[in-house]
Amino acid sequence: MVSTINLWWLLRWDKWVPCWGSRSLSALGITSTILALLGWTIFSSPHRSPTFTLLQVCRLGGMQMDPYIQLRDDRWICQREYHLQYSLCTDSMKEGCKMHVDFFFIDTTPFVDDYWAASQTHTFDWRGLASREEQLRNQLQSLNDKLETSTANWKVVVGHHTIRSMGYHGDTPELVKNLLPILKKHRVDLYVNGHDHTLQHIKDQDSGVHFVTSGGGSKAWDGVRSSENTEGVLFAYDGQGFAAISMGPHELLLSFHDGLGNTIYTAHLHKSRH
Repeated sequence: MVSTINLWWLLRWDKWVPCWGSRSLSALGITSTILALLGWTIFSSPHRSPTFTLLQVCRLGGMQMDPYIQLRDDRWICQREYHLQYSLCTDSMKEGCKMHVDFFFIDTTPFVDDYWAASQTHTFDWRGLASREEQLRNQLQSLNDKLETSTANWKVVVGHHTIRSMGYHGDTPELVKNLLPILKKHRVDLYVNGHDHTLQHIKDQDSGVHFVTSGGGSKAWDGVRSSENTEGVLFAYDGQGFAAISMGPHELLLSFHDGLGNTIYTAHLHKSRH
């Protein structure tokens, strides 16, 4: 496989695992926000290349810290909802090559009913935001419209919360109901998330959407559910680690690594060349 994009999802913040050659890194929870506040150089200094991008799946706290963190490193990208496109063309390919991958980042926090319950013990600052109904409607419509027009070889949607998971939190019913139908409709290849402190690879048997959980960047060992629905479960690891994704125009390699960087799982996805 000609690997033109290398992504490392959610690195352990207390032990740097080298990933030279990667063009971007995405953090799926609060870990990278903590990094930025406690000592950004621990995280970013090994990747001083100006073309290396630091991506954060932002919830409210991360979004509000974005301007301050960007002052420390202008490669930081932290918005509640955004779309990134990377070329999959190499120097040896013909001029005019348009092969690429699309990443769609969404804020899944407003979808979760418990966060809006009167009994909620966490404090959320919703000031300056639209009503919950409007937030959900706008995000879903925006994602649907972008996927509708996407001509990417690979379509990847990234959010914090799980859709399918064998971890402590399990499935997120609100995302199964509202988000999953859009992913199926537009034949999204991957949904990548954190939230559960595990490493997981689950494939939806109806649509072929792959659910990749990489939430073991720091906290771990919450347990893996053995009695839940195991349909489509290809891998579930209860421990620290991270996921790496390398992709070319027609092939994608997903690998999970433990906290020391050892490879503990790999999976190959293929695209038709026609």
